[in-house]
Amino acid sequence: MSSSGVKPEEVYIGILVHFFVHPPPFELLRIADHRLVARQLAVFLLKELKEPDSAVYPSLRRLYGKLRSQLGELGNSLANCLDVTLQNLRCPHDVFRLFGILEKLLVRSTDVRAQSPQAGEVVAGLDPGSPLGLFVRRLRVAFLGMSFEAVARLQTRMTTEAAQAAQAEAAAAAAGPGPSSSFAAAAVAEATRAGAGAGGGSGGAGAGGEGGGGALRDRAALEVFVSRLIQRIEQQGPSLPQSDLDVELAALEGGGAGGAGGVAGPGPGAGAGGDDSGLPLARLVRLQSALQHRDYTAALDLMHSYYNSMAPGGPGRSRNAAGLLSLSTLHTSLGHTAEALQALSETMRIAQPAGDSATLLAALGLLCRLLAATAPGAPGLPPHGPAALRSSSAHHVQLLRMLRRCGERGRELGQPQMAAFAQLAAARFALAADVEPSDAGLHAPPGSLTAAGGGGGGGGGGGGRGGGGGGGGGGGGAGAGAAGGGGGVGAGEAASPSGDLRSPPIMLLAAAARRGPAAAEAAAEACLRLLESGTAAVTPGGPGGGAATSAGEGSQAGAKGDNIASRLALYGGPALASAWLCAMHDRALAAGDLAAAAHLTAQLAALADPQPHRDVELRLEAARRGALNLLAAGDTAAAHEAASELFARCADAGAGAVPEAAASAGGGAAPGSGRSYDLLAAEALLLLCRCWHELSDGQQLEQLLALLQDALPLILAHGSAHLQARAQLTLAEMVLSEAGCPADVAHCAPQLGRLLGGAAAAAAAAEDFRLAALAACLLAWLHAGQGAEGERDAAAALHEEMLARQAEREAGGWGEGGRLGATAQAGALAAAAVRAACR
Repeated sequence: MSSSGVKPEEVYIGILVHFFVHPPPFELLRIADHRLVARQLAVFLLKELKEPDSAVYPSLRRLYGKLRSQLGELGNSLANCLDVTLQNLRCPHDVFRLFGILEKLLVRSTDVRAQSPQAGEVVAGLDPGSPLGLFVRRLRVAFLGMSFEAVARLQTRMTTEAAQAAQAEAAAAAAGPGPSSSFAAAAVAEATRAGAGAGGGSGGAGAGGEGGGGALRDRAALEVFVSRLIQRIEQQGPSLPQSDLDVELAALEGGGAGGAGGVAGPGPGAGAGGDDSGLPLARLVRLQSALQHRDYTAALDLMHSYYNSMAPGGPGRSRNAAGLLSLSTLHTSLGHTAEALQALSETMRIAQPAGDSATLLAALGLLCRLLAATAPGAPGLPPHGPAALRSSSAHHVQLLRMLRRCGERGRELGQPQMAAFAQLAAARFALAADVEPSDAGLHAPPGSLTAAGGGGGGGGGGGGRGGGGGGGGGGGGAGAGAAGGGGGVGAGEAASPSGDLRSPPIMLLAAAARRGPAAAEAAAEACLRLLESGTAAVTPGGPGGGAATSAGEGSQAGAKGDNIASRLALYGGPALASAWLCAMHDRALAAGDLAAAAHLTAQLAALADPQPHRDVELRLEAARRGALNLLAAGDTAAAHEAASELFARCADAGAGAVPEAAASAGGGAAPGSGRSYDLLAAEALLLLCRCWHELSDGQQLEQLLALLQDALPLILAHGSAHLQARAQLTLAEMVLSEAGCPADVAHCAPQLGRLLGGAAAAAAAAEDFRLAALAACLLAWLHAGQGAEGERDAAAALHEEMLARQAEREAGGWGEGGRLGATAQAGALAAAAVRAACR
């Protein structure tokens, strides 16, 4: 929510959230199955809030059209109910009552109505930590900051838009074949008019009424929308014309329809830095498109158009430094040495008087990259003759000295991305240079070329600890240059100098956390394998020694595991140590070593901070794995009790996880924060269903299926492919366990086929080939019972393929309980890690 207050488009979605919790009566909705209504409306709302298809909220007419086109008759009934609700808002006091009703939708575990429900009663409400709950909380906080006059203007705008929508509906119904198709066509036409009006001129006032579209979404939703556009640009490359982005970026560049009172569009300086302006994000998208099309003139113009509007001095200094670093990075990639050096010189001129050590360090990293790009023998430069050997050697020694200085200052100032860049660039230098990277030239006499180069490097890294505003942009470009080259063998040799790093895993986790929980999990697995390749040389037994067979070997392996976990916690923090312990716990469970699994769970719980409000997710993950240990040991009753307690703790943690987010504009998750509490709650619910199913002797199948179906929208919203596969496979296993033969499930065979096929695809995408093979095996059994030979053979072939891929992984050292692969694999992971983090 922006600081201008609540927008009418947000109120419309808030009313739909109320319909999700408390569906309208049968007289208005004409649908008796409230669970079906809630499920379909939940998917619609989650997609609207978490996967926006435009940069603006849909206006009332467009919202009606989307409801009717996506939900059919249900959407038509919901649109009519929404229209009735808006017609009843006749005065500002009705708006106050509406927000009071929305506030009561939030149900916390401490509420009396949640603690003592009646027998058979279901408490309807929203978890305050869920996506819909967070939306209602932010909407409520933005409304509390509005004056009475602003609420009156909000009510007037909603009444006017509802009347206009009713008139348009009546006109469309009289002219068209039916309301659904007419409204869909009207919504498309309105979106086209809105895009054309916004793209016509960005300096004018924002359009209002029916032609201007909706208001800009909150910052978090805009970043998701822009990320999807950038991902589309990276996937399609130059085949995507730059003109195709005009319609999608028109709202961002035009500023939307404004806030509660009709905010004017951005003026000449509005795109520079307003928090509610989407113009900087639009320029970022156009910059990526220009780089893909190699239109470097447009890319430079876009950078200048953004950074030139920053005011000199004050808060604009760090942004000016970041802009100069970005310009230097772009000039370096283009080969414009003089322009890159000029931008670097201007950066240091701004940063040195202010003592901005982070910006100076980033400039030093870019200077190293520029020096590496202009070194004799570098790719793209003409070959040098024998007369240039001496200058070439001095150039290489100078570069090596500056890289080492950059790494030292990065560790001193707590800049892991710069330390990672220096280490990996030094490793790449060792592979690409024609001379030995010795220290002989590092002690050259004063006045020589080497001494002059070293002095420049020292000047760039001087100063005390400064702010980190300018370090991020330069470090990313430098790291990308370091990871840009190197083949399979070269990357393997580069793994040795970079094996002692503690910064690349943290940098990788920070970058992956911004892309979603699934990417963060994959990144954690990749970086722990990289770190294990370094710790395997320190520990003779290797990282797979946690699962031992004998008591003596188990105690020795446990001591080695404690040593590795301590080193990871020291160098990489609790996030990396917990990732390693979780992977070792998975391997121990797969090997059936319950003693090692219990020991690893205790280590994971010991990593948490003693203060109760910190490392909550770490404690919840340790509790979940403890319940898995009980389930693997056959103590289903204790596992059920532990899973029930875990689910309650996840709900409590989700309710109090982000109290400060309700008063903010809704930014993204902090780097390295990992999975959210509601995703952990979904995992706990999945574990609880497994325990309940084993305890109940199949008598509670309908309740279990309802619980898992309710958890599916939450799992899909977070994008965890592995959890999605587990949930779908668990659903299918519960139904199949009640059948004696394939003929007993003939009535639901298509649904089971879709579940098992989706589970196999999701597990393969998550690279869990064991789970994918199990899903494919059940799918082949299902098709064989139904007499579908073609589908049976295809599923059997998929089963064999998954088993072969799992065997190949285990043979290469990537399987559960196996040793890790060769050094070349670790080096390739290191390069991929930094490339992904700096993208």
